[in-house]
Amino acid sequence: MPKAHIRKLSRKYYPFVLGIGLPASLRTLSLYVQQLIDTMYIGQYNSESLVALSSVPIPLWMIESIWAGIASAGTIMVAQRIGAKKNSLATGVAHETFFLSIIFSVFMVCFWQFNAERVVALLSLQGQSAEDAVTYILALSWIYPFRLIGLWAPITVLEALGKTNVIMWSTIVQTGTNIILNPLLIWGTPWTPELGIQGAAIATVIAEIMALLVLSPYFWSKNFLKLKTTPMFPIRFNKEERLKFGLPIIVEGFFWSLAVSTIISMINATIDRGGAIFNIGFLLYTMVFKVLYGFDTANISLMGRSFGATRDDRVRATLRTIVRVKVVLGTGICIMFYFFKEPLIKLFTNDPYIIEQTLGNFSLLLVVPILDIWNGTATSSLVAMGYSKYNLFLTLLSVAIRVPLAYCSLYLLGWGISGVWYATIIGEGLKFIIVSYLLHKTIKNLQRKWFVVSSQELRSFMKSDSPYN
Repeated sequence: MPKAHIRKLSRKYYPFVLGIGLPASLRTLSLYVQQLIDTMYIGQYNSESLVALSSVPIPLWMIESIWAGIASAGTIMVAQRIGAKKNSLATGVAHETFFLSIIFSVFMVCFWQFNAERVVALLSLQGQSAEDAVTYILALSWIYPFRLIGLWAPITVLEALGKTNVIMWSTIVQTGTNIILNPLLIWGTPWTPELGIQGAAIATVIAEIMALLVLSPYFWSKNFLKLKTTPMFPIRFNKEERLKFGLPIIVEGFFWSLAVSTIISMINATIDRGGAIFNIGFLLYTMVFKVLYGFDTANISLMGRSFGATRDDRVRATLRTIVRVKVVLGTGICIMFYFFKEPLIKLFTNDPYIIEQTLGNFSLLLVVPILDIWNGTATSSLVAMGYSKYNLFLTLLSVAIRVPLAYCSLYLLGWGISGVWYATIIGEGLKFIIVSYLLHKTIKNLQRKWFVVSSQELRSFMKSDSPYN
């Protein structure tokens, strides 16, 4: 395939990448800002609640990773069927996703209501911090019926279709609601009680409901993929395909979360206020990741369509465009964070010890999102093409390196949280090398299988070529 054609095609893809990626990035960032806002308010409320809130999100994400795998598989399957012009099959996959969201939301509520105390005990939290963590989990667990059925199941379809604007606006409403309600419910007012960390959880649940009220009317009024007019039952479960795409993502997310939870537990056991120190850095690093993840979402949608259409030129043009956009955006955010690091950290806490320790590790934590610019692009490309098993292998390898290195740095070498960040950088660096090789080999193999386009066909494609055709 001529390189000139790939360059021209990639330039035509910028509007599509930005059109999907920017709203998706704003959506993921707005959603993540809710956790940042909770942490900021609770950090100013008291240190015990800050340690609690710094420890519990990762276990919550660990169980949510099961649904993340189910939903991601649905997005890939819908996108590939649309690319292959099999819309009726895409509708069946969407119905299946909604049915599974109902089952899983019930499971999530029951799991956390009965296991909150057990999970908190594993995080090495004690005293008031442990009590606050249990209180937060029990209140927040009621969010899942609204989140999974009302929001995440429709979003699975919308992302596959590239319709991300409404997702962005619903999340902005959600974040705004959370910002307004947090101080009212945490500190209380003359008319409402002071609820502390429980108020932060309740604010998050109410904000999720507000997002649902924005997204659901739009989604169902448009009747995407004729979901309203096509009978849901009988459900034709695509078990093998969903497991093929989803199981590696589930295991990947589960073990990643398990690794981070284990590291947080070790930090809580060895360093005074260590969980809070690590979490502030972790939140800032993850903020960069969340912004860039929106373009990984765009990559899954566009790459899935390109793969479904068996178009090698589209695959490579999409990859080229995504990488360029993410490099510019990610580098800019990291530079901005570095120059404004102290004001950023002071948003989360007024504790001088926590501020000092976080500043000492700031340069290290910014190395990780720089590596993730490529790692996220490469792994999302492999997922979109149905090779999510590679991501599972890479995650397990990264965990196998990261956790033992973190243990050695904390218990044997006494390097503290700096050692934890060194361990993370080594794990992500190794992933960078291996995923680059895997993606290169995968694309080379696809070139051998797919048709070779003639010069005349290339000129015809370039007149109206779009990832949506």
